[in-house]
Amino acid sequence: MKEEGLVNVGQILREKYGEDQVFALGFGTYSGTVIAAEQWGSEMQVMEVPPAQAGSWEDALQMAGPGDKVLLFTDENRDLFTDTIGHQAIGVVYDPEFEQYGNYVPTKISLRYDSFVFIEKTNSLKPLNLPIRTL
Repeated sequence: MKEEGLVNVGQILREKYGEDQVFALGFGTYSGTVIAAEQWGSEMQVMEVPPAQAGSWEDALQMAGPGDKVLLFTDENRDLFTDTIGHQAIGVVYDPEFEQYGNYVPTKISLRYDSFVFIEKTNSLKPLNLPIRTL
């Protein structure tokens, strides 16, 4: 994101408090369901996450073997994970209709995060006291 001139919360916190005072934890999944909105201000809904695109970080972690995984990036291994590879962007706003065109961002995973949690198949959360629409 920094190379594209974009700013995210992690960058803001690192600039304010120093890189050694911030721990960025990323999450990814191969498939499953999530709760998100199609656009800012829209109603939350349970959405199906299609299987990860071939060649993405999520696909590579799936192909590494079955089960959930945790990557912890350290000074000793961080340089092993700096290839720019597509990373599925699922957040508060997500639209599965754009899966092939816009939900993947070029990412140097070990420079974006200090650790990455991969959940092979997610199940959406059920927020307390909030209406959720199911697609």
